[in-house]
Amino acid sequence: MAAWRMRPRFELVVPCTAAQALERIEAELRDPACPCTGTVLGRNVRLCVPAAQRHTWSPELHVEVEEQGTRARLHGLFGPHPSIWTFFAAAYAMLGFSAAGALVFGLSQWSLGMAPSALWTLPVMGLLGGGIYAVARAGRHLGRAQMTLLRDFLDAVLDAEAHPAPARVKKASGPQGAPEAG
Repeated sequence: MAAWRMRPRFELVVPCTAAQALERIEAELRDPACPCTGTVLGRNVRLCVPAAQRHTWSPELHVEVEEQGTRARLHGLFGPHPSIWTFFAAAYAMLGFSAAGALVFGLSQWSLGMAPSALWTLPVMGLLGGGIYAVARAGRHLGRAQMTLLRDFLDAVLDAEAHPAPARVKKASGPQGAPEAG
């Protein structure tokens, strides 16, 4: 079921407090050699791909950090840039409203004894909705390497037992922002 989610989510428990986790992330983001950009605001973190590697399908990682005893629990959510997300939400809303209008009009035609020609638009709108979904899935696939970069950055910064100090994640390179090999 999780493989079909449009906005992948994850949960992570790290061996440091929420304040320490937020402090580590913020310190790493201030470093000029940091492989990503982002902001820390309260208990929320937003990680992005640097502008030089960003493309239409570049993801953002939104993380909410909460205290769990002596550890921190992170709730991560990957998503597209808000403008892309808004475009897809608006496209689905327009299709939904159009389909509802066509359904009402077609059923009205049918109840009046007319040929319900408006109902023929419903399969077309279903195909358009499927097309929008396919484009969104393709975009998520194109941003997968950058999703890995953002998650690897987070894991490296917060893995306190393996890395007492924040570890470096290699900078993204190439047109798709794929992590460097080796």
